[in-house]
Amino acid sequence: MSALKLRFIVFFLLVLPIGFAQSSLIDYSKIDQTAAILEKELDSVINAEDPNAVALVVEGDKLNGIELIVMDYIRKKYPAIADVKAKSDKDTDLSEVLNTNKLVILLGGPSQNSAAAQLIEKNLLKEKEHPSSDILSIYEGVNNAGSKIFVFSDKRGFKNVARLGPERSPLAKFMPPAAAVATASLLSVFLASLWSYISGPVRVVAAKLLTGWRKKKASIKREPKSFSVGRFSMKYRELLAILVGAVVYGLAVTLAVTGLGIPIFEVLKISIIGAIVFFTVREIGRILMCFFMDLHTEYLLWFPGAFFAVLTGYLGNTLNTPGFVVEHKDKEVLFNRYTLIKYLIVLGTFIISVTFFVLNILTPSTGLQLFAIISSTYAATEILPFRPCPGKDIMKWRPILHIISLVIFFSSYILFNFVI
Repeated sequence: MSALKLRFIVFFLLVLPIGFAQSSLIDYSKIDQTAAILEKELDSVINAEDPNAVALVVEGDKLNGIELIVMDYIRKKYPAIADVKAKSDKDTDLSEVLNTNKLVILLGGPSQNSAAAQLIEKNLLKEKEHPSSDILSIYEGVNNAGSKIFVFSDKRGFKNVARLGPERSPLAKFMPPAAAVATASLLSVFLASLWSYISGPVRVVAAKLLTGWRKKKASIKREPKSFSVGRFSMKYRELLAILVGAVVYGLAVTLAVTGLGIPIFEVLKISIIGAIVFFTVREIGRILMCFFMDLHTEYLLWFPGAFFAVLTGYLGNTLNTPGFVVEHKDKEVLFNRYTLIKYLIVLGTFIISVTFFVLNILTPSTGLQLFAIISSTYAATEILPFRPCPGKDIMKWRPILHIISLVIFFSSYILFNFVI
């Protein structure tokens, strides 16, 4: 079996249960009631000889999930709507929407359809009550010509933030946004991997340059300060590294999502809070596992990785880590135990990302969306097989387990962030 076929099968198996889960959330009797309410509003389209002459349908380029299922159902119920040739929001000027004498139907909320986003900003739309409002948002308004405007979107289209980082990336001047995401991701991995090869010589040169300065200073090297909570001891520098790493990662994710555009400060606030909570839970889990297994580890800030994360986040997407865990000098002797802890942490991160992703389908919110992005991105990054990512040791420890995990974690990351 070819690698391409294998990837397709894995991807299909990942998508299939999510598709069933989304379908199970839809109460089609409520959708029928909603369609009945809209039938009068859509009468001019349903009874027109040429639906294209009386309706303008603008389809967002980021439609997904429940929204596609529901709209496909409505189109089957009213074939005339399906007969209207939909235009892309990228090819539609807002003035056309505002001045046409046709009935306007926008598919996708502000995070999926740029025309809907601009209408919401101008306060030209208000939410319409309907029986299936638990999964589907319908907004209505009137344009300058007196024609009705309807926006159909799943809840996430209104509750979640549009991922505009790739479109606002400096790379987007030279390539499509999707290519900008791929390029930024590859650059992120390349820079981190390259640094793992050149960091040794760089440290040697830096040490030689600093030798004279160190001799002149002649200071005594002291043990790093620490504090204790019961039987647990933690260095202040480790606590600071975790905090700074979380802030840096929250900034990188914010840049990847917003591209320095609005609502950057809202997203930054939520991302940093989410990253701090996420990092804290992860590292407490590590510390507890190490304590009970009598192992010694410490989280260190990785300055090159922090810089690469922010840089590539600004370019459209980041796959980098701002810090890493170092082991005690007995690592080689207890390699299996240390690596088991690393794998459990990455696995836990993946499970957290799936949890947030599912919750964001059930009850969409900006916070859940960003928490899912943070955790899924981190899981995908850490399973990569190069230092300082744990994936390097996991591959050496259990090659088959690493390959399976890499395919599942990375496919899920792509699925969560760019497909559904």
